[in-house]
Amino acid sequence: MSGALSKDDFIQTSGPSSPAVVIGCGISGALAAKALRDLGLTVTYVRIPDDHNNVFGQLSEPDQQGLTEYLGIAGDHPDTFATDTLPSVRREGPSFRINCDGLDDRLFGCVVVTSGVSLKVATGQQSNEDILRPGNTVATPQRLCFILDAGHQSDMYAGISALDLALKNQTAGGTSSVFFQNIPVAHPGAEELYDQAKKAGVVFVRYDNGMPPVVDRFEGPHKSSGFRVQVTDLVAGGDPVETECDRVFFVGFADAGSLDDGLRGLVAHDVDAEGFLLSESVHSASGRSFINGVFAVGECTGLLGLTQIVAQAYSVAVKARSWLRQIDDTDAMEKISVADECIRCLTCYRVCPHAAISVNYAASRSKIRALAASCQQCGICVSECPRMALDLTFFPEIGISGFVDEIAKIEGQGIFVVYGCERSTADLMAKIEVPPEALFFSVPCAGRISETMLWSTLSTGISGILVVGCHPGNCASKYGTEWAGKRVNQILGKMQSMGIPSPQIAYTCVSSREAAKLEGILRDFKASLKTNQDVFSKRNEIRK
Repeated sequence: MSGALSKDDFIQTSGPSSPAVVIGCGISGALAAKALRDLGLTVTYVRIPDDHNNVFGQLSEPDQQGLTEYLGIAGDHPDTFATDTLPSVRREGPSFRINCDGLDDRLFGCVVVTSGVSLKVATGQQSNEDILRPGNTVATPQRLCFILDAGHQSDMYAGISALDLALKNQTAGGTSSVFFQNIPVAHPGAEELYDQAKKAGVVFVRYDNGMPPVVDRFEGPHKSSGFRVQVTDLVAGGDPVETECDRVFFVGFADAGSLDDGLRGLVAHDVDAEGFLLSESVHSASGRSFINGVFAVGECTGLLGLTQIVAQAYSVAVKARSWLRQIDDTDAMEKISVADECIRCLTCYRVCPHAAISVNYAASRSKIRALAASCQQCGICVSECPRMALDLTFFPEIGISGFVDEIAKIEGQGIFVVYGCERSTADLMAKIEVPPEALFFSVPCAGRISETMLWSTLSTGISGILVVGCHPGNCASKYGTEWAGKRVNQILGKMQSMGIPSPQIAYTCVSSREAAKLEGILRDFKASLKTNQDVFSKRNEIRK
């Protein structure tokens, strides 16, 4: 292979057949749609007005037009629909039915939400003043005041947008004053914007962080209302500064509370502790999404930085493509079977390390299903199901029970069973000298070895069981090897509490390259087996 890799080498030219829909507007919406198209997906962009989702359109650059051209998102794509009302969205299985002006009752595989948020004053005490948000453009020159860091340090990108608006007002013939503790000049281009604003006559006042600005409303001589802002100027040696203005902008941080109710309802379970939408359908113990197929980009996730949003858009696009491939897979029900004993306790949903379990909610009876594109057939869900309602199609329980039935027929002392992961153990067993007393059974993952499986094997009267998994951190199913070790310890603990002398049962880890190590483990395990008659005399006790 020669030559340098380009961006085109990573672009998927033929994506899943199910289309994606982006709901929102502004730079975040256009970026999300572009990222999805770059991965070869069919995308419909439903652009809704700013007053529906308060998208903070200024972001970090003073020139919106130049920025959109630079990002390659200028102009509308043929599949862009502008609507004055929020679309209705309802789930149908793993997909979504969407209806709005110009887009009648279409089915989409996933939804990407780019609803924005306003920038809320940190103290929350002001009620009559403006909050910086889109639409806060200056049609006519005015006397404007911008207050940064009121209670908490303002978001850098919010501050840059405030400088941009202050400069535009000043150059249009108005007057602008900026009260701050920290000027946001760390971002490329921000320092130049600051210099331009100072040269244009924008007044900058650094105030004491222990004495926030005092804002009072007053009535002018011609009954025109305005605001009076009073601060102590640290640069001027602590002198008081008083400014009168027509409007005051408090520049704070993203406010999750301003998310549109309609879109919030769609992703009701997909919010973090602060109320922001999650940037993807999360599958983790601390924030797992119950609405797979819904993703979020931009300000609604608490991000205002342009660089962050660009990266987030492409990350979400990859996640969305993976989701669409899953729902396009016609064999989705074939990897795991679900029996009527399933009570939808969601244990499988929580423990699946591959996020392959989906809940198909229904009014009468919700159903558990496995997404074939994600399911790795590790069997952890099967081994953890409290109702024994799940089974692997390509590694069914009947195969395991058949093996146990066969070893129960074998007579002789010293016989032991080796359960091993097919990735770390199966190939090695074919390359090493295996003791004749060892009966090997390969499992998709050590995590598939359940307590029930171990108890039934022990009940045959064998001398011992050795469970072999991958090294922690190298398990293809994340925590499968830890699950196996935990179950072996549970068996030993229960037998000890019952006063039953346990046969030798142990757990160990090897990699696919440690042939000599595994050979030594088997040799040592055989030597340590308790082959006395006490083990066999407890056979019936263990069965009970």
